[in-house]
Amino acid sequence: MPMQLNPSKFPIHWGMVLGAIVCTPPAIASTVSSASNLPTSSLNPTPGLEAPKLAQGFNFETQSPTRFIPILGPIPRQRPEVYSPEILERLRSGFFLGGDFGIDSAEGISAGLRLGYRDEEGRSIVFTGEGGEFLAGADVTYTQAAFSGDENGDGRRVGYRLSANFNNTRDDAFLSDDDDEDVREVFLPIGDEHEPWVNRIGFESQVVVPVSSTTVLMPGLSYEKIRIQNRAFDDDLFPVDEEGNQLSASDDGKDDIVLLSLFALQDNASRDEYGFPLSGNVFQLGTEQSIPTGNSTLDFNRLSAGYVQYLPVSLFGFAEGPRTLILGLQGGTILGDVPGYEAFNLGGFNSARGYGQGDVGTASSFIQARLEYRFPIAVTPGGFFEELRGSLGVQYVSDFDTASDVIGRPSEVRNEPGDGFGFSVGLHFLDLDVPVVDTLRVTAGVNDRGDFRAYFSIGPAF
Repeated sequence: MPMQLNPSKFPIHWGMVLGAIVCTPPAIASTVSSASNLPTSSLNPTPGLEAPKLAQGFNFETQSPTRFIPILGPIPRQRPEVYSPEILERLRSGFFLGGDFGIDSAEGISAGLRLGYRDEEGRSIVFTGEGGEFLAGADVTYTQAAFSGDENGDGRRVGYRLSANFNNTRDDAFLSDDDDEDVREVFLPIGDEHEPWVNRIGFESQVVVPVSSTTVLMPGLSYEKIRIQNRAFDDDLFPVDEEGNQLSASDDGKDDIVLLSLFALQDNASRDEYGFPLSGNVFQLGTEQSIPTGNSTLDFNRLSAGYVQYLPVSLFGFAEGPRTLILGLQGGTILGDVPGYEAFNLGGFNSARGYGQGDVGTASSFIQARLEYRFPIAVTPGGFFEELRGSLGVQYVSDFDTASDVIGRPSEVRNEPGDGFGFSVGLHFLDLDVPVVDTLRVTAGVNDRGDFRAYFSIGPAF
């Protein structure tokens, strides 16, 4: 659960979600998850791990029952609900209530509410509503979770997800870091520093096919109607910014996007009792093909891939505990013309740390590399926390000079760098003696331009 602070100005990103379960016996605990795009739970929760019971009928946990969580980064994030036999054995039915609040560079100050029900077979229906300074949205999703089955494949079940949603907010592709004197801010042609909002309404369907206990395929179909406006629920449309640069693919500020997609995710990583990966690897691959229809003629294919390798390597440490070297590589390219709100946004916690989300650039191609070492610092049984671990990392991201390939060239117009390094130092407090919060991660990030940001997260690192 992330919270990002930039001490040089108002906090630009702060997210937290807390879920309370009002259950029918037997009870199912909710998931504490992130208000941003950072997952906070492990792929493979420890069998038998119970959530702290704060009161009868209320349960909290920071671990999701989902078997698969994708690699973080600029590539589209697909998180299927897939339950292993161990997870399914502990799955219980009930109503749940959750909420979130946050401060984000694009959404501003916002809050949300989540209501839902899940049965003992992994079927759920969830309503989510969000609103705030620069955000108004809602989502209704029905899910039938997939079952990965046992080692022989017995008990395997295909899952699916159906959702309808609308989301009105600003987009990182059209924003810039106003702390950086080299970066320009560009507004809509109506004065008063109006920034573009990307208003979306549409539906999505996705099938989840567990090929094995470690591999899942996800074909999908989605449709969205896009409107570029200056606020939520407004009739005025803006196809260009104040300097005449295109914001939408069409000439009237309205786009229709139909996407056929196929994603594959394979997880061969082993994790400790706190959910931190110790060895193995995770791989994901995806393709999304737009179909020209409706109000625009968008025709592009977005390809993306990511790989992370976890190596148990004893470089250094200050106590008993795991030492893990993490090597990560991601890349993607878009064939065809794509508007800024569908391009790759580079920079941020899941990219080059020390930069804000999208502050490195908005591009049609990118490559991103990550090197991180996690190590034990102290073990304090019976203390405020059981273990303290640390991390040192470096990240690099580049747009391959493809910012000019994006419709309207939003990155070039704002004079964003196009590539950048990030450096990070982190502390992980495990098994905290605090209700609900089991793991707290504090990370400091500095980029190659000297900008500093601090991040606070709940739950294990991916």
